[in-house]
Amino acid sequence: PLNVFYEKSDHFSYFLPLSKDALAQMNELFLQFSLTIYNQTDKRWSCRARLHLNAILELLYQIYMNYLNQNIAIYDMNNPHVWVSLLLEQIHNHYKKNISLDSLSKFIHINKTTVAKHFKEIVGCSVTQYIINYRIQCACYSLSTTALRIGEIAKESGFSSEAYFIKQFRGKIGLTPMEYRKNIVDKRKQEFHSD
Repeated sequence: PLNVFYEKSDHFSYFLPLSKDALAQMNELFLQFSLTIYNQTDKRWSCRARLHLNAILELLYQIYMNYLNQNIAIYDMNNPHVWVSLLLEQIHNHYKKNISLDSLSKFIHINKTTVAKHFKEIVGCSVTQYIINYRIQCACYSLSTTALRIGEIAKESGFSSEAYFIKQFRGKIGLTPMEYRKNIVDKRKQEFHSD
């Protein structure tokens, strides 16, 4: 997600135009980040701060990628590429909340069947699968950079329960979240000792 800070591009002037929604999400993440640092409620406060920082960087990266990929008029809602990019932005901004094909189709005022069809054609997977994959991606960041409990990471990544998170994670990654974290830690230890 750090690409946004160091990549040079003829099309990118080192500032990102944030939508009202993205700005609200960014403000919320910075608020959570600062409250976590200020309150330091338990020994895992730094992990929570890192979790919020990861979410900020991921949101910036997604906004950056959407910005670079804008090669069509943003208001042409007859073009599926336009509204699919709006749906992706909505998913990236609200993955922690209860979002679904139904809520996303209502957001852009296009029926579910049409949304499902064009989303899969353009993105390569269903809306539901994309949401799950994105949540797992965010959970992987948290597992590899914090010592937070699995249940807390599941909740922060938008999963309704720890058991559902573990099932989806194992199905996608092939490991449980704890096994994934242990592999990352073991790999870092090996790299550290080999240096």
